[in-house]
Amino acid sequence: MKQEHIFKFMPHTTNGLDETFVVTDYTSKYKSIWERVRFKIKVRLMLNKILLAAIGSQTETIDEKKKESDLKNTYNYSGFVTMNPSDFPWHIIHPENKNLAAWNAFIGVSIIYSALVMPFFIAFYNSNFSNPITIMDYIFSFVYFFDFCLQCSTAYYDINGVIILSRWKIFVKYSKTWMIIDLLAFMPFESLDFSHSSGNTKINPLFKLARLPRLYKLFKISKVLKCLKQSNRYGIMMKLQDIFTIRHSIMRLLTTIFTITILLHIAACLWYFVAKIEDFNDQTWVFRGGYMNNDISTLYVTGLYWAFTTFSSVGYGDIYAVTNSEMIFAMIWMLFSVNFLGFTISSLFGFLNKLDTRDKILLSKLAIIDEFSNEAGLPKSMRLKLRNALRHSSSISGFSLSEKYSILAELPKPLRYEVALAMHRGAAKHLEFFALKDTVIISAIIPYLTPVYVNSEQFVYSYMDFPDELYFIIKGKVNYIHPDGAYTIFTIRKKDYFGDIELMLKIPRKYDAVTRMHTELLSLSRFLLISIKKNYENIWFEMKGVAIQRERILLQNYNSIKEEEMNKRKGIITKSAFLKSMKLKKDMDKIRRNAKVNFENEICALDITDKIEEVQERIFTLRNCIKRAKEWQETQDFLL
Repeated sequence: MKQEHIFKFMPHTTNGLDETFVVTDYTSKYKSIWERVRFKIKVRLMLNKILLAAIGSQTETIDEKKKESDLKNTYNYSGFVTMNPSDFPWHIIHPENKNLAAWNAFIGVSIIYSALVMPFFIAFYNSNFSNPITIMDYIFSFVYFFDFCLQCSTAYYDINGVIILSRWKIFVKYSKTWMIIDLLAFMPFESLDFSHSSGNTKINPLFKLARLPRLYKLFKISKVLKCLKQSNRYGIMMKLQDIFTIRHSIMRLLTTIFTITILLHIAACLWYFVAKIEDFNDQTWVFRGGYMNNDISTLYVTGLYWAFTTFSSVGYGDIYAVTNSEMIFAMIWMLFSVNFLGFTISSLFGFLNKLDTRDKILLSKLAIIDEFSNEAGLPKSMRLKLRNALRHSSSISGFSLSEKYSILAELPKPLRYEVALAMHRGAAKHLEFFALKDTVIISAIIPYLTPVYVNSEQFVYSYMDFPDELYFIIKGKVNYIHPDGAYTIFTIRKKDYFGDIELMLKIPRKYDAVTRMHTELLSLSRFLLISIKKNYENIWFEMKGVAIQRERILLQNYNSIKEEEMNKRKGIITKSAFLKSMKLKKDMDKIRRNAKVNFENEICALDITDKIEEVQERIFTLRNCIKRAKEWQETQDFLL
């Protein structure tokens, strides 16, 4: 029998009578619908709370402050690793110790030596105490033992950047990484059976097998190379890249090729060593191929040939495995080769693609321009102009603004300033606007300027256009042309900037800007200018004052030119045009030199207008917040 749940329900009536509501199969359907509606409302409320929290002009500032604090923590961490050595116990080594970095470099060289010499020696020569290679092997065993002791006494950083000095924690962390391999690296396995094998002419196969663990130290190659590469200040791989100015992708390509060469060398030696363990019986590849009386170089090249054909998945079948040992080793090598070769091919393909990334991006953009020109029916001359402008822009800048920001945001301020000075062919050193400017201003503006190339006698912008950029001239000249009568009222030259009047005064373009020759520009966007206004008010006031003075002087010059034209028609002799142009140039130079202007009343009036607009925006935002809060409160009342 189905159980029914009885709930008391008090209706909103005046009689105050109790009514009973029974949940049946019919009503349970509506209950599930109500549950879904309730869940959706809760989700909407959560989203509204998130939106309400995100509203306001303070959010971006908080995010920026958080980014700056994170960067400061990074800088503090960089300084923390150079803490006073006296704070360390005498038996603990600092992980950033210069001597430790030199020691790791020496270990890396010794391991590369072991990877090249030891497999060849184990495969093609017999052990002998008087052999120099055997003596070097014992020396390196002691070196690896000393390195093991150093690793057990070297502090490390945890995930929070806190340095760990506890020897027990150091030992536990070391045991989870490379301790076993490091132990096998310095164990003297060669001396286990010397007493029995020294008097025999035939080498004991067990003794040969006992020497195999010596090859375990070859696994440390990847560890040491990784440590040297990731070292913050003294990485050998980074030093090589800096000395030879090698790209990161090319360095990875060279490292991959070097790793493959080492692996092929080891496999060739082990392929011969497998036959040596079998005492070169009639089933081994050396006996079957007729290589018993060949010299060592022929045997090595043959083994290298087999290793390479197997690694490349070719396998001609002229040299193949027959004995159990050969088949086991061949399967291990083939399994390793298939995985490593697939990874290597994909990696190399990615590396080669990254070598000409900029060219590929440019080609794709040019293809888009061609398709757009065909679709829009643009003439051939216009298409050529678009292609030339895009080529010039790509040759100067191959990154987007977001990519630049992500890279520069991780740099410390001094390095960011040096990068800004070097960008755009050292534009900050030549542009008059940045003369005597603070390093923070240069670092905040220069990296985010966009290069623009305009052909001769072309419009940079036209009369009544919407002002969204101002331009710094790197090369060339630009004329201000008044639309009434097409008078050239002023020529902006190299190292100066233009387009600021309308942008600062928030009015449409008052003049045409036309290039007199092929001109290279750096554009400063309106959004970057808003950021300057928000964070660097003194620069904003300076630019606004210059714009006011420029507007006044250009207007005076236009009136003067117009008056002169009228006087010419009437036959009235006026001042020389040359003297007027010299006076205009002198006035403009004075504006650039002074920077701080004297039109304080006009600036204050414009500032009041800006403040009114800001207050209106805040009032509008506040009204939206109140409206959203009321909606949220009504929804809460409805749910309750």
